[in-house]
Amino acid sequence: MVGHFSLQLERRLRFLTPKEINVIDDLLTSVAPFGEVRLAVQKGKLRFVSSVKSHDAFELTGKPKESED
Repeated sequence: MVGHFSLQLERRLRFLTPKEINVIDDLLTSVAPFGEVRLAVQKGKLRFVSSVKSHDAFELTGKPKESED
């Protein structure tokens, strides 16, 4: 676990909790350098968080796709 720190905000959070922010930050870190983090809101509250990690096809095949021109 990385050290603790305090973050001073310009205003109070209106939607996310500090715990939710940490979860989202962890997901963003885990999908880097390619990926998506999606937030789903239901009844005005964060209900689901999903992540998709993508891989560069060029890195998997070792060669770029040829142009169809």
